[in-house]
Amino acid sequence: MKKGFKEALERAGIKVLDVYRGREEDVLRVQYGGRVLLVNLKRFYDTMKPEELVKAVISLIEGKS
Repeated sequence: MKKGFKEALERAGIKVLDVYRGREEDVLRVQYGGRVLLVNLKRFYDTMKPEELVKAVISLIEGKS
């Protein structure tokens, strides 16, 4: 994962463990709140701005809770 994106997520308390790049989308394996989760972005993370990525990941995580 590119440095700026990883730093933005870490500032939000999200640790990126892995990035799985498919043909049409990325799936992130993240650690958040003591849990390890898979977050399916439905697109590539580097097509977004770092702030957009943080908002998208948080909204997907909250949807799983």
